[in-house]
Amino acid sequence: MNLQRNAYHWRRLSVWVPVLESDGLKSDRPVRLSYWGTPVVVFRTSSGRLGAIEDACGHRGVPLSQGCIRGEQIQCGFHHFRFDINGRCTHIPAVFGADEGFRRRCNVRKFFIREEVGLIWISVEDEPEAEFPVDASLLPDDRITATGSFNVDGDLRVWLDHFLDIPHCIWAHAESAYFGSPERPAELASVRVGIGNASRYPVRRAIEMAFCIEDDGRYARYAVPVRMLAVMDRIKKRLHRNLRAGCTSHLKVRADLVTPLCQETRSRVGPLKVCAWTGINPLSAGKNQFIYSLVADARNRGWISRIFGRKLLHDFVRYHLGVEDGNFLAYARYFDDERLCATDLDSTVLAMREMFTTYQREKGKLYPDDSLIHAIRY
Repeated sequence: MNLQRNAYHWRRLSVWVPVLESDGLKSDRPVRLSYWGTPVVVFRTSSGRLGAIEDACGHRGVPLSQGCIRGEQIQCGFHHFRFDINGRCTHIPAVFGADEGFRRRCNVRKFFIREEVGLIWISVEDEPEAEFPVDASLLPDDRITATGSFNVDGDLRVWLDHFLDIPHCIWAHAESAYFGSPERPAELASVRVGIGNASRYPVRRAIEMAFCIEDDGRYARYAVPVRMLAVMDRIKKRLHRNLRAGCTSHLKVRADLVTPLCQETRSRVGPLKVCAWTGINPLSAGKNQFIYSLVADARNRGWISRIFGRKLLHDFVRYHLGVEDGNFLAYARYFDDERLCATDLDSTVLAMREMFTTYQREKGKLYPDDSLIHAIRY
């Protein structure tokens, strides 16, 4: 998809945010979560349909997540009002003597919900022609999938900036991405920027970059975070002793900015070719949640290889984002455009800010009044 087509499609884009792992949503238990800081309850009905509505009963505002599932509806635990997946109040106990007008006034806000690559996604809009962040038809049928979430601190704007920040990869991710270390960084062999101030979501091929580093014969970790299994570490050490000094390690990365809060990347993690979705969900000021799904081709891999592969994917993303990025960005201050000392490599960050501001201005009215999207000022 080229940038011209992006501009054509952007007004029909539903900005889906991953908010929960699929395994965390059972058919007998609703879950309370945050969508841009707004409390939402998500649930599965008895038939398996998904619902996402405001987590406040339309009668007295009691959290519906404290209730239970009754067939195709969710029931408030306080007064037993019931609501369907569209937020319509479908049942009020007879003791209240409520009429039809009262029932309609009890309706609550509906959010749109989808499930893909092991994640639950939410949006304030549902436009069938819009591009969803995940095209499952392009993924291998036989695959390894690693999903999870963890919390990070810091200004949301700083975290959004880092999605398309090129230079930090050389140093901050030296240990988890290629044969290197912060003291022996890789060379940025090539970079291609496909995002500009006029871009609109989704931006496919926003950045394509390649790193290379000469192997000096010393042991270095190759896409295996320090928290990887000890046995994998020993195997890697043995393999590296057999490598010839002077060979070059290469890593190619493609980054797509599919929504303001979600990045799709294509690269390698150790021996695995991976497509990853990493989404950041703001919980409150300075508190954010990362939700991720990494998918790798599992064809011709045995069960032991699959177990270690899934472990590798989990450790990689948690160390890469939660530790390497998290240690820096939790305390980083946001600099606005006037104070930011920008170089040509920072053009991606400035373009992302412009895109978000445009989206916020033109579609912010779709979000609830208490949504954190209204509080962000670029």
